[in-house]
Amino acid sequence: MRTFTIADALTLLRFALAPAFIAAFIMKAYPHALIFFAVAGFTDLIDGTVARLCKSQTNFGAVLDPIADKLLVESCLILLAVAEIIPWWFVVIAFVRDTTILSGISYLKWKKIDFPYQPKWSSKLATLFLLILCSLALANLAYPEATLQPWIQPVFMTAFGLILLSGMQYVVSGFNILRKHRG
Repeated sequence: MRTFTIADALTLLRFALAPAFIAAFIMKAYPHALIFFAVAGFTDLIDGTVARLCKSQTNFGAVLDPIADKLLVESCLILLAVAEIIPWWFVVIAFVRDTTILSGISYLKWKKIDFPYQPKWSSKLATLFLLILCSLALANLAYPEATLQPWIQPVFMTAFGLILLSGMQYVVSGFNILRKHRG
């Protein structure tokens, strides 16, 4: 594996844009918050593809990419919940899913159980729909005259379903790995 790549630079850009997004949102500079979030979200969508196409996956990217994703998306969810745009229960469910996945991976590594970590398709879709949900909500705040509200609810429900589905898939996968290791 290489040391540092374009995909890694995109991940670092996402790390840099997350605080800028948060600051813009807190200052109610919603058009700026939307731009920071959209650019950061775009880097999330392309960094993995760039790494695969260029055969330039790194350990750095493998570790930091999901952290950057969570920092961006979950900070947005928290801010949207504080602004009463999405319900807190949704944020809690997203956090519980991510904490469960991280705890499961940590447990398997702690037990020194070797397993192939492959993100689930439902998890990738959940992230995509969370990015779309956050972008729509931010665009609705930045440009209320755009009447984006009718799009938010279906995207919200789809993201919710995908969060639940991916969480269940990871739990089942984790138990299957444990069962194979023990048996």
